Amino acid sequence: MASFEEEATQLLKAGWQQCSTFYPNEKVGGDLGLPEDAILLVLTQACSVVSSPLKRDPVMELIVGTKLPKFNPKAPETRGGNARKFHVELGAEGNRAAYELDIYQRHFIPRSLFVDFAPNGPTCSDEDATRVGNWVGRFYTRTAFPNALVEGLRTEDFQKRLEAALSEKAKNGETMHEQVRVIFGAWSPNDETGPYTLDLHIAVRSIDAADELNGVLKNAFGIAYPEDKLTIGCVDVTIYVHEASTLTLDSVENLRRITDWDLLSGLKEEA
Repeated sequence: MASFEEEATQLLKAGWQQCSTFYPNEKVGGDLGLPEDAILLVLTQACSVVSSPLKRDPVMELIVGTKLPKFNPKAPETRGGNARKFHVELGAEGNRAAYELDIYQRHFIPRSLFVDFAPNGPTCSDEDATRVGNWVGRFYTRTAFPNALVEGLRTEDFQKRLEAALSEKAKNGETMHEQVRVIFGAWSPNDETGPYTLDLHIAVRSIDAADELNGVLKNAFGIAYPEDKLTIGCVDVTIYVHEASTLTLDSVENLRRITDWDLLSGLKEEA
């Protein structure tokens, strides 16, 4: 169905929600080369997991859970003290096991692929689902710019111009935003004095999407070539566009995910 209503209902009845877990299978995860006892856990919010239409939320965000020998409730990774790794106990009482979630082992999988199977991994309690969501939301993905940097970008409506660029139609009929996997950033200095340098790294699905987005950004900001520096108020901005599979852990380790800019256009609107 074009609206995905029937499929969304199937996802709901199957029990898919945030913190649902499953073992890799031939549909999803079987080609990732994960350890035999690893699981995949859903990070996407429950309302998006079972939403309709499909175009609004086309993918589910998953994170790999690797089994640990034991659970330590006092460890920094258990209490949210590590931005990159989180430890959680999953399963029914009397049969619980510890897992490590690594923020760099995330995967974005078409939501339509989950219609044909149900969660079959260890259960996640409501309390632990909240803990996992809080870890991702508070300790990793919510990025705060210095206020002065934000004000500098507002002088020429940088965010609105970026939003307009990502809202343009791509050659395949989707918006440019729908080609974007994630946006990372790095800035200096991290204080309220400035002036600032801001590097944005936009990861897209394919080489063709990267070429197309570079052209859109040239038109939007008047840059002469990809990776040209823009001066926006007190901020020197450089935008890099990458095909997502070319990014390595080393290349993103010192970058922060700019969550607000991940969601600049159509995916947060009713289609």
